[in-house]
Amino acid sequence: MYIIKLNLMTTYLFRGLAFLTAVFITSVTISAQCSLENFSVTVSDCQGDNSVNVIIDFDTDSPSSIGYQVITTTGFTVVQIDEFPYTISLDGNCVTDYNVGIKDLSVADCEVSENIGVICCTNTCELNFNVEDIQCEEDQSITAQMSVTVAGSSADSFDLYTNNEFFERQSFFEFLTLELDFNEPVLNLAVCVANTMCCDTMDIVNPCSCNITDIHAAVLDCDDDLENYYLRVDFDSTLPSSDSFNIGRPGNALGTHAYADLPVRVGPISMDEDDNDIFILDQTDAFCFGFIPHITLDSCDAISCQFTDLEVDAVIDCDDSGDATFTLSFNTSVESQGFLVDIDGQSFGPFAYGLSEYSIGPLPADGVSASTVIVTDLDDPDCVLGVEVAPVFCDCDISNIDIIQFCNEDVLTSVLLDFDASGSISDSFDIVSSVSTDRHAYTDLPINIFGLPTADISLEVFDANNGSCSLLIMQPLECVLECEISNFEVELLSCEGLGFANLTFNFDFDDLTTDTIVLSYNGNALGNYIVQDTGNYVIPFLEVDCELDFNSFSIAPINDPDCIAEFAMPNIDCCTPCMIDSTETIVTCLDNFSIAVLLDFDYDGEPTDAFDLVIDNALFGTFNYDQIPISISLDAVEQGEIPFTVEFEDCILNDIIAYDCTEECIVENIQLDTLTCDNGMFTAAINFDHSESNDSFLLLVNDISDNTYALDDLPIEIGPLEGDGVTEYTFIISVVGIESCIGTFELGTLDCGPNSIEDYIINNITWSTLSDGILLNGIAPFQRISLINLQGRVIHQNTITSDQLFIENRDLMHGLYFIRLQDEEGHFHTFKVIL
Repeated sequence: MYIIKLNLMTTYLFRGLAFLTAVFITSVTISAQCSLENFSVTVSDCQGDNSVNVIIDFDTDSPSSIGYQVITTTGFTVVQIDEFPYTISLDGNCVTDYNVGIKDLSVADCEVSENIGVICCTNTCELNFNVEDIQCEEDQSITAQMSVTVAGSSADSFDLYTNNEFFERQSFFEFLTLELDFNEPVLNLAVCVANTMCCDTMDIVNPCSCNITDIHAAVLDCDDDLENYYLRVDFDSTLPSSDSFNIGRPGNALGTHAYADLPVRVGPISMDEDDNDIFILDQTDAFCFGFIPHITLDSCDAISCQFTDLEVDAVIDCDDSGDATFTLSFNTSVESQGFLVDIDGQSFGPFAYGLSEYSIGPLPADGVSASTVIVTDLDDPDCVLGVEVAPVFCDCDISNIDIIQFCNEDVLTSVLLDFDASGSISDSFDIVSSVSTDRHAYTDLPINIFGLPTADISLEVFDANNGSCSLLIMQPLECVLECEISNFEVELLSCEGLGFANLTFNFDFDDLTTDTIVLSYNGNALGNYIVQDTGNYVIPFLEVDCELDFNSFSIAPINDPDCIAEFAMPNIDCCTPCMIDSTETIVTCLDNFSIAVLLDFDYDGEPTDAFDLVIDNALFGTFNYDQIPISISLDAVEQGEIPFTVEFEDCILNDIIAYDCTEECIVENIQLDTLTCDNGMFTAAINFDHSESNDSFLLLVNDISDNTYALDDLPIEIGPLEGDGVTEYTFIISVVGIESCIGTFELGTLDCGPNSIEDYIINNITWSTLSDGILLNGIAPFQRISLINLQGRVIHQNTITSDQLFIENRDLMHGLYFIRLQDEEGHFHTFKVIL
């Protein structure tokens, strides 16, 4: 049977030009004369980076008032007339089929283009990628599924670029889920074999953006007396940014309509208007637009049938009776009640314009007779278009399948596929795998297929024009090496109550085909474990059978139960009433890289019961429970863990002593603030950052001990000290008990005489507390200002740019605060304020 698929291409979507935002608010005088003469495209030789320069030029009698759009298969740019001849660089990747053209942006449908084909600057690499299932997520990010295949390259990875920015590197053997975050309406993706110029590109439309597509327009109510007419306009929209849209031409707004009112009646359009595209623009989103390439009618007689480019695209199916199914496409601007399809005298329909798929048939396909397909408009019987379809024969045969796998150890790298095809078939076929669909010519056989999953291979081969001519190929994976598990051991950690035990196990492995193994105990599965390269696996709180002389443990991959390892363990006696718990180890680090340990635990037994203490797999001593806690001194490195075991006759406890002696003493960020400076004497506040584990420090002023202070009391106040402008001050902080933990602060001299500059400055600073903050005056001689609470925390900081500053209190608690001022020499001056 025949099935007709109609693609009514009445318009196309055009995005990305900022000048469109002014379409309906600015009147622009634009020449309607299209002049693009002597268009030429010159392609240079391949460059060192596997690219070519393409020079575009043309002649014109009426230069564009807006500019020209230079268009290639991979993108476009806007160029002014004085920039021609214009040079662009194209990638010679042996993949992209390039079209190059220019369009006059001031004249509707004024464009010219030329196909220059595939540019190949390398004979070894061919890369293709597909992007599917593009979705807009709730956070307005984009997710998509991407598969990549490569031929003629031994590389195992590719680089992904988004809008010419590097995104990430991925393996060819992954089916990648992209997570993208971009605001542009269109995203350009480029994929290149790692460190090469073997690339492929693709543009994807942002599904999170507003889009106007599938625009239809038909002439309504044409009136020669009034010399005007109307258009019926309809289109599809996704995620509109508002509830309405504008429609019109440059300098001629044709109205504002609601999306909910589509289709809409637009006009009147005067027959003497210029021939410019009619634009559709969302009310709020300047990047959400489309346009109708409409040539103004000069009379109602100019309304004519517009069927073009009718062709049968492909034979898409053949049934058991030998009847065929076709797809059909054509362009039209007709908007009537519908149309009929006639095939070899049989009429089908009527059909409505705008639908995407039509079913017609069945009709015989004997491989001998050609068929004539005619499309006729219902309202205008003279509006017809026909095409002849070559004879189609549905019988075909695919045989002599040959498939060879290529492996890198246990990883499948590629598959070489070959077969014989006979009968009435097209010149190409599709290979469908679990990750991609790729089309190849029969003449390309044998074909190397990359990027298949590392599992049993499933491929389907379909003739491009005959869906019933197909073959399913199932091939077991030959790259899997034989699984091996060795050195499987189980060890008792401790008993947990009567009949329950904590155990641990480990093993070595080679060539596992999964990352999950199943652990069994006495024939019963206990659970699944994720395989890790190092470390032990824990079996917590296992209910054991204390009556068994031996216990059986086994492990096996979840997908390969035949790859099994077993371990027989002697009787696990966790049924004797005994309990060791509440273990506590208190560790003190000593100066000679040794540690002192105080070991304590609770024991459900007699005080005189004896136990062995084993530390780091060596017997440390035998003790009675009434000797607990036990003080131990051990040699140690700076940090680590030391295992120990407590062994009563019927009770065992395994644990570790963990310690870290690497913490350094810290004295840094010393700050000294002048509090008062009067009559030749000053007081100051000192503060600094320090290690939390230290207790106190000694303060020396000019090598003379001032006092010992607790670190928890910082900041502290010192003085009064003589500020004669001559004596230089050095403050040394030494943490008590740690000789090497020292900090030094050089204050220099401080003049607190009656006429000193500091005294003058401080005395001339005024401040006042307002309901919403503090107003400071006279602070211009200083560079920075900080507001500090009583705990020494800076809660507000500013650079001083004038003599006055207002600090908002925001959510500050009422109470005493410090204002700290820093001068050009780095000295601090501090006074108290109350909020």
